[in-house]
Amino acid sequence: GLIAGNESYRGGAVMVQTGTFNFSGGTLESNTANYGGAVYLNNETAYMYQSGGIVASNKATTTTDYGGGAFYVTLGHYIGTGGEIRENFSHYYGGAVSIANGTASFDGMSIISNTATITGGLIHLRDNGAVVTITNNIIRGNVPNAVASTNADVDVFFEGNDVSYHAVALHMPFGRMLAYANNFENNTVAIDAAGNGGFDGRHNWFGAGATEVSAGDADAFAFRLGAPRADWSASGSLADSSSGRLATIAATSGTGTAIIISHGRDANDEPFATNAFNLRCSDYFDFYVIDGSPGSTWDISVPVDDTVSCESGVAGGTVATNLLYKFVTSSTVPGAPDTSCSSADCWELWSDFGTISRSGTAGSYNLTAEDVPLAELLGTPFVAGLRSTPTAISLSTFAPEVPAGSALIALTAIAALLLLLTVVTLYTQRRILP
Repeated sequence: GLIAGNESYRGGAVMVQTGTFNFSGGTLESNTANYGGAVYLNNETAYMYQSGGIVASNKATTTTDYGGGAFYVTLGHYIGTGGEIRENFSHYYGGAVSIANGTASFDGMSIISNTATITGGLIHLRDNGAVVTITNNIIRGNVPNAVASTNADVDVFFEGNDVSYHAVALHMPFGRMLAYANNFENNTVAIDAAGNGGFDGRHNWFGAGATEVSAGDADAFAFRLGAPRADWSASGSLADSSSGRLATIAATSGTGTAIIISHGRDANDEPFATNAFNLRCSDYFDFYVIDGSPGSTWDISVPVDDTVSCESGVAGGTVATNLLYKFVTSSTVPGAPDTSCSSADCWELWSDFGTISRSGTAGSYNLTAEDVPLAELLGTPFVAGLRSTPTAISLSTFAPEVPAGSALIALTAIAALLLLLTVVTLYTQRRILP
């Protein structure tokens, strides 16, 4: 159905004081209010669940405070698990959503082209205690930024999103934010969090050719992903895109939150555009531990493709050829990947650092790096593969390659020479016959 063209002081289409508004389809469009152009949630017992539908072109008209072009949340709770929020407008804060001191979550949604005159095109966090979780969304072209806070006592969890075409994507001079596993591309600046000690933006992709300026945060840039995120998990396991079997990470001592990211295995997915393998035997995986306890150790397991070439390295009951490699870490920024590395030496055998073991049977082998220290899990890519090695060449047998055209000329010349020798031989034989 369609709910459109309504006007009110608060909540142009819907106001919830207590109870639940379920929105699973249809359209909320072109509604207008001072606060919350479409919906206003005004109590701790006020809930809105959106699992589908479109919320578009709604407007908040106040020019002095608050806002929320689509939704305004004060104490209430917005839970979005699907649908679109697009082209909403606020004359003050929060082009799509303005949140005072409630909660909001967005998962698997499209949030596009929302505009706020002051700040927070997607969402603005205003008051103490606001908590926002933004996960696995397409976030594009919000103005003047996507996420913004003007309060220090707020929390934002920003994970696994595809974020593009913003002047500034995350504007967080205040508040606490944890942002990881996001693909930031085609933003002028991804992060503006200068002086905010509560911001952690490590382990994100900032686009091919990104600079520290375009990333906007020196620490986030130093610990950036080396290739776009293809898939990710915070559950401790993630399926390989080819075999479907699991890469895993588990604590052997201590605590922390373990994140696995897969870049896939195409040429464009090589971390930091550095490849040293004749044959990749797994996806490129990044392993990242958040808030790991000092001294904690972890087991990392990577599946090996069930091909003859890949399995030959782990056959016979022991690891005959070590197939597990890690990307080198920086000598100047402890734990960060060495992004200046550009040779085969960028990939090191894990057995040079610790114990490696094999598990499984033929067709389902995994290689496990055991007791990996926390310092190696701040964003280090791993891969199983058959590494390229230089081949010695004997100069006595070395024959340089020739261009295809030259090869054709050479073959023609050889054929002509053979024909000439045949004619000469026949002529000679004829002359000496009695």
